Amino acid sequence: MGSNTKRILTITIVISVVVGSIFGGVAGFWMSVVYLNNKDAAGWFTDKMTPEKRRSSTEEPDKVVKVEEQSAVTEAVERVSPAVVSIAITKELPVLRRGPSSFEERFFQRFFGGPQYRQEGTEEQKVGGGTGFIVSPDGYIVTNKHVVSDMNANYTVVLNSEEEYQAEVLTRDSTTDIAILKIDGEDLPTVDLGNSSDLQLGQKVIAIGNALGEFRNTVTTGVVSGLSRSITAGGAGTAVEKLSGLIQTDASINPGNSGGPLL
Repeated sequence: MGSNTKRILTITIVISVVVGSIFGGVAGFWMSVVYLNNKDAAGWFTDKMTPEKRRSSTEEPDKVVKVEEQSAVTEAVERVSPAVVSIAITKELPVLRRGPSSFEERFFQRFFGGPQYRQEGTEEQKVGGGTGFIVSPDGYIVTNKHVVSDMNANYTVVLNSEEEYQAEVLTRDSTTDIAILKIDGEDLPTVDLGNSSDLQLGQKVIAIGNALGEFRNTVTTGVVSGLSRSITAGGAGTAVEKLSGLIQTDASINPGNSGGPLL
């Protein structure tokens, strides 16, 4: 073998060793970043990234979570809202007019003071409102018992489409505060009933109702705060009742929301 050949072979071996060392070092570095989670190497790599890339790499997972949660809420509301109804409570009440109309009334007003009222017949007047939701296409509706507790009142169901139906109260249950109404309808939108045994503390929930008896299909969100709660409920002029098996939530529930679904 000539001297030139030996020189070429030696140079080739040296170059191979150098190149191999370089590629081996690079491969080892990437292995430490990707597989071994070397914090120093990963930090060096992150520092070399542009600010825009660092923001996108840290913010993108949050964006995905927020978009998915918002979509789930809006889709649930869109699907269920047509089956959520308002319940108007009306009663036949006297119509009172202010001012005396006879000598006797003027006499009593003169000596005893105060405005005098006289009755001029009766008329049906709205005395309250609540919420319910349709559970069958032929018009069975679930609501709270306390929404329809007045045996002498009339109940009108107003659909999301503005259609109105006179409702019949079929049953009232004080233990669960549940009542069932019936309207004469066909092919009505419905809400599918869930299984409360599957609920978990902290699970996201949505409430839909006729807030303040005026703002239909008001949406609020919260979480399941407690399960299988028992409380004693009652107010002025109403009987005290013990309720059990209740779901506690921190979703805002306004007067008029009673009877609406918790999704």
